[in-house]
Amino acid sequence: MLSHDAFGKLIFRVPEYFAAFAGDHLPAALAAEIDPDRPVELLDGGFIDESLRQYQCDVVYRIPLKSGADHCCYVPIENKSSPDPGIYAQLAHYRAAIWEHYAVNGRLPLVFPLVVYNGRRKWRLPLQAAEQLQDCGPATALVRESARLSHGLVDLPRLGFDALCSNLECRALVGALRGDPGPQEHRAVLSRIAEMLPDRYTLAKGALSYVYSQWDWGAYPFFEEQVQRVRDAKGARTMITMAQVHQGEIESMAQVHQGEIKSMAQVHQDEIESMSQVHQQEIEENAAEVRAEMVLNLMRHRHKDLPEWAVARVTGASAEELNLWAERMLDTESLEDVFA
Repeated sequence: MLSHDAFGKLIFRVPEYFAAFAGDHLPAALAAEIDPDRPVELLDGGFIDESLRQYQCDVVYRIPLKSGADHCCYVPIENKSSPDPGIYAQLAHYRAAIWEHYAVNGRLPLVFPLVVYNGRRKWRLPLQAAEQLQDCGPATALVRESARLSHGLVDLPRLGFDALCSNLECRALVGALRGDPGPQEHRAVLSRIAEMLPDRYTLAKGALSYVYSQWDWGAYPFFEEQVQRVRDAKGARTMITMAQVHQGEIESMAQVHQGEIKSMAQVHQDEIESMSQVHQQEIEENAAEVRAEMVLNLMRHRHKDLPEWAVARVTGASAEELNLWAERMLDTESLEDVFA
């Protein structure tokens, strides 16, 4: 079963959910400065020091601001299921880690933590750490001025269902996160979660798992219907995945066959070119033999019996030499003059 922190992290790691939720619950002045033309950016949180892992920072986003291309505000989200006086130290650690990691030329970036609370008891802790300082007389007022770092609080149980988030899917998930909503809202929550199937199967499955572990189900048989939709969606997702795998195999085979065809075509082309070269060489050799035989016949006609050295000279001669000797036979009397 998912814990409160794990389910909250699962919800707010979806950028479109966070963007809608932050726009609804950040202070109005800060929300008005968000640049709608640039997306929010989910950070990996790897900058958090290992010594701070006990605090389990849930999600950190970088929000772009209208005032400049490089202007932004970092918003760590912390889920709480009970009032925690240690929240001030926890958020101070997050601020320090973000400042250390993302400072630019010594200037510290804006950081505004957002605490999402779903406990049954009312959150009575102040939003500024300065209000929790010990009273040490006049010095307290001086120190308090330097400690007025505040954070936002989204007290889920004290909000109406429609006020949870303007994004309908996020509203249903946050509605599940805050606990058993009562008969009037449970069907809306579960129906909306089920509508996320099968595209967001993992998130919907986690939501229903959390709902099952946290809500009172004596009066909610409707839950079983939604669980069945999860099972059906899993089957549909499996079929989609198998279709995608088969499609990938088909495309891969097509690429292989295409490569084989190209390879075979190249081989045949090489064979054709090689055969052409062989045939051309044979033609040239045959032409040389015919030319040499013609010159030998002319010489035999003029000089009857030809000595072996003359036959050897003619059969081993080039085309240029054969042409030259054929012309000389018209003007010379002896073989020596022909080959001179």
